[in-house]
Amino acid sequence: FAAYFGHSEILLGDILDKPENSLIKQSHASKEAIYGMPGVHADGFGLAWYHFAISDLPGVFKSMQPAWSDQNLMHLSQKIQSSCFLTHVRASTIGDVNQHNCHPFTYGAYAMVHNGTIRNFARYKRKMVAMLDDDLFLSIKGNTDSECLFFLIMQWMRSGLNMVDAVLKAIRFVEDLQKKDEDGFSRLNIVITNGKELMATRFVSKSETSLSLRYFLKQDAASKVVSLIISSEPLHNDAHLWQSLPNQHYLYLHRDHMQLQLGRID
Repeated sequence: FAAYFGHSEILLGDILDKPENSLIKQSHASKEAIYGMPGVHADGFGLAWYHFAISDLPGVFKSMQPAWSDQNLMHLSQKIQSSCFLTHVRASTIGDVNQHNCHPFTYGAYAMVHNGTIRNFARYKRKMVAMLDDDLFLSIKGNTDSECLFFLIMQWMRSGLNMVDAVLKAIRFVEDLQKKDEDGFSRLNIVITNGKELMATRFVSKSETSLSLRYFLKQDAASKVVSLIISSEPLHNDAHLWQSLPNQHYLYLHRDHMQLQLGRID
């Protein structure tokens, strides 16, 4: 996945198509796959973007087609500008290949993408959805671990937790479910936003290998963030300019003050 959050609007194509290692190119062959082998992400794609002059709710476009072969995506990415958007190309691990299972998942003003898996998800699904209010449960349209995780976060934000605390509580909840499961673990690299605040995590439970997560930061003289790009791997050849989010950490940014916060996921 990749995400953009900044003061200025940019074309979606500046992330999706133009860079040397754009997200569309990554969908052909990601370079930082977990076992060192190029990964193909051909099981659909999705976008969520914000334009507050029109609505607080995100625009959403999803397709089951591979990102590299969808001409609608190519046209839209050269015509839509936004100061916050998420993009995702899917390689399915849990859930059928259908539009409901394509990321981003949305509810109200919120959108989320996930890279990773909740191993043995079928063993925990009932306990996860049992935490949800009826309307949130009925809002689940697909059958992925990612969507259930998203609605857990929505549940705890509804209960009064802020974004950071709700995400961390959801991660701990899943981790607790898997503690006695010998081959159960989670890789939870996510980005979640409502266009006004954004959080990203890089997390793996137990002793498994984590997935890569990089970010490219532009700041002004006062160290306030001008723009932030988050991506599973660097979008440009100048990879040394991309910072790696440490394992078991999150980053958070709010549009009101634009100061990057980094924290540990304990």
